[in-house]
Amino acid sequence: MTDEIHCATCGATILARTVDQCGGDCMPCFKSSHNGRTPSQLRFIRGRGDEAIERLWANFSTSRFPAGLGGKDVAGVCVVLLDSNAAGCISTYLSNGSLDAERVRILKGCQRQLALVIFALQPGQAAYFEKLSRLIDSVLSKVERAG
Repeated sequence: MTDEIHCATCGATILARTVDQCGGDCMPCFKSSHNGRTPSQLRFIRGRGDEAIERLWANFSTSRFPAGLGGKDVAGVCVVLLDSNAAGCISTYLSNGSLDAERVRILKGCQRQLALVIFALQPGQAAYFEKLSRLIDSVLSKVERAG
């Protein structure tokens, strides 16, 4: 019988293969510290050169939506819907490595709306949307370069 191996983070019993893949963590702990991604998903993202976008996404994903803006329109834009649409397209890009024409159209529309929203908000509230804008810029740039 072999010695049990435990997750370095939570102490759960794990397989030796999981230790190798996840650097000593169980899969749930690994995913919680890597923006919900598995080791194979991260290899896929890194293999196509999207580490910078993944880092921006991880940073953005930990940001709090600005207080008081839930359910509000800013400059005629529903900011919750804007945030949701952009996040869905960015998540799809990171998962698939590409975007279809409809999602590219949606992201470009989000970028136009973000310009209006950022201009209308106070700096503290605008910071969240500025991060989202930089992320969209990065994804659209990569998609356009891929042709």
